[in-house]
Amino acid sequence: MVLHSEKGLPVQLPGSFTDYATDSRAFSLQVSTPERAVLEWIAVTPNELLFNSELVDTFGGLNTLRPRRLQALLEGCRSVRTKRAFLVLARHAGHAWYGRLEPRRLDLGKGKRQLCQGGKLDREYHVTVPEAFLHAD
Repeated sequence: MVLHSEKGLPVQLPGSFTDYATDSRAFSLQVSTPERAVLEWIAVTPNELLFNSELVDTFGGLNTLRPRRLQALLEGCRSVRTKRAFLVLARHAGHAWYGRLEPRRLDLGKGKRQLCQGGKLDREYHVTVPEAFLHAD
């Protein structure tokens, strides 16, 4: 098991954890909900790996995330980098739940951020990303 610091995601955020019990009920533990887990993954991923195939492929399969829970977690997240990277990856994946998020309610900070070397500026979220991740205007 690897433990990380909270990386801008306070533990008290609603929709963060769920209980997991074994079939025999020998033990149970609290685990991150899928919505929190993907934000945690982004938070600990170095910039140079944010747009690699593993993370991008995983986003492609996240079609059952709950938009209300995501919205609450994103609103409570203190990491501008995590929120902006999540929104770019979510938009790129094209899931229906992305359209139900309200980015204007999020504190996305000020100014431009660089998430990858040699990328292009995404004008919607003001981050430098690989060209393939740019929003088609």
